[in-house]
Amino acid sequence: MYRRMGTEPFLLGWAGAMQGMLAGKGLRPHSSHSSDTIAQRATAAGEAAVALVRISGDRTRPIIERLFEPSRAARTPPAPLRPRHVYCGFLVDPDTRERVDEVLVTLFAEGASYTGEAMAEIGCHGGMTVVDRVLRALFAAGARPAEPGEFSKRAFLSGRIDLAQAEAVCDLIRARSDAARRAALRQLEGGLSARIRAVRGVLLDALADIEVTIDFPDDDILPATTERAADAVGRAQRMIDDLLARAAVGQAVREGVVVSIVGRPNVGKSSLLNALLGRDRAIVTDTPGTTRDTVEEVAVFEGIPFRLIDTAGLRRPGDDIEAIGVGRAEAAAAAADLCVAVFDGSAPLEEADEEVIGRLRTMPGARVGVLNKSDLPPALDAGVLRGRLSCQEWTTTSAVSPGGVESLIGALVRAVAAGGVSAQGELLTNARHRKLLESARAELDGAALAARQEMPIDIMAISIRAGAGGLGEITGDTLVPDLLDRIFSTFCLGK
Repeated sequence: MYRRMGTEPFLLGWAGAMQGMLAGKGLRPHSSHSSDTIAQRATAAGEAAVALVRISGDRTRPIIERLFEPSRAARTPPAPLRPRHVYCGFLVDPDTRERVDEVLVTLFAEGASYTGEAMAEIGCHGGMTVVDRVLRALFAAGARPAEPGEFSKRAFLSGRIDLAQAEAVCDLIRARSDAARRAALRQLEGGLSARIRAVRGVLLDALADIEVTIDFPDDDILPATTERAADAVGRAQRMIDDLLARAAVGQAVREGVVVSIVGRPNVGKSSLLNALLGRDRAIVTDTPGTTRDTVEEVAVFEGIPFRLIDTAGLRRPGDDIEAIGVGRAEAAAAAADLCVAVFDGSAPLEEADEEVIGRLRTMPGARVGVLNKSDLPPALDAGVLRGRLSCQEWTTTSAVSPGGVESLIGALVRAVAAGGVSAQGELLTNARHRKLLESARAELDGAALAARQEMPIDIMAISIRAGAGGLGEITGDTLVPDLLDRIFSTFCLGK
């Protein structure tokens, strides 16, 4: 017979189950709406044809009705304005009744808006002075300036979106490639949240089973409960492992695949960078050692962002400055996801080429081999070179010929695909999510160990509960107020 370890396991389990139930119904514990009504520009700052200003909160309708004068030409019906209808008219100063701008106003009812609160969007002319006067009028009528990310934070607190979806909004805005956009959109649609909740559901079911056994101990049912809990832990571990396996893919899609272009001086590394970018980014001369520092730019090929890094030529440095450049080139090559090893196909191997080969052999990561300067007569035995340096792909390029780097682009995409980088399926693109999944996985390792060592089932429950709690932090089902403030403070104004 096992001794129950106090009431804390049951109470925490009940609280976790209640949080999950409330979240499933679109509610958040302790998430009463702020009494403040907020307003902020939702489009980028600067001069533009139009701008969008948002206002959200209980006083949205009174403020809009006080400031908005319908246009007679539009034959707009009198107040009250109807939700989800666009009205043309003028926004006026609440004190002087001076017309500020001709605008379009759309009201959204509580429960049917982005924030889940009563909300309005004002389309005005995009001049900085115009937008400033519109905001000043809203503030004078009773709204206050919204903090960064406050609209999305209210959408989360109202149950309109979960925390992972809120973070996806930010990722969608900042997406630098089509693959990153697709990944963020899938997360915004709830794909990642569904998988996280599926794992958490397995653990919560196991906890409920354990709690019953603890409350009504019976030597006959205890072994079966432990076995079921161990099976549940194993299932959850496999589900987490599947998500974590896509973490490197997600980081590549979001941040870009880091590609270091390496080789001895004057093999055409900088020319290749310029050709890949389609513009002159790196300085190119006939003088060996022109590049003394790393030059980094982002290019997108077939929807995948690549962070291309041009480096100083690898050779024995001739001075202290070149030594620093060579050191940085080696560091960039060692840290890269993929190295592009460039050789001059129009010249025999030199001693500096041999040094490049020797250094690359000791470095981790995938490699693509390039025989550059194919526009010149060949002088390098490609077969010998391939035997000296193992690469995932070998290709021939000309940085000065039209279309001369298309083969290299194809090789880069194939090398990345061979490493498992694909934008298909749910991707783990957020470092916070990855850390929490790794922490949950470690807790489940502890639960599995407790089961194997036949420790009291209470011990197993503690680890399972901790793992479920960490998973809940991803979606916001487990609330951590300070965490919410940190996350939403990184959002832009008006979002």
